[in-house]
Amino acid sequence: MTSAGYCVTTNLRKDFVMNIMNITFIPGDEKEKRQHINAIHSISRETGITEENVSLLYEVILERYMSDARIKVYLPILVSREVKEMLLNIKR
Repeated sequence: MTSAGYCVTTNLRKDFVMNIMNITFIPGDEKEKRQHINAIHSISRETGITEENVSLLYEVILERYMSDARIKVYLPILVSREVKEMLLNIKR
C-alpha cells in the first residue's frame, strides 16, 4: 500500500472511531468507550466483517448485557465473545 493509501485508510479509521465514540450505546467514561471500540475493531479484524456491521450487532448484545451487569469491566469480554461467535457461525 502506498503512503497516500495508508493516510486515507488511517483517516477513515480515525473518522470511524470519532463517530462511534459519539454513539450513545457505548456506556461509561472515555476508558470504557475505548475498550468497546477496541473490541469492535478486533472482532472486525478477526472475522473480516466491517467495523460498522460489527458495531451494529455489538450494540444489540451490549444493551442486553447492560441491563443485568453488576460489574461493567467484564462487558467488553462477554459481549465480544458472543458477537464473535454469532458472526463466525453466520459465515459458516
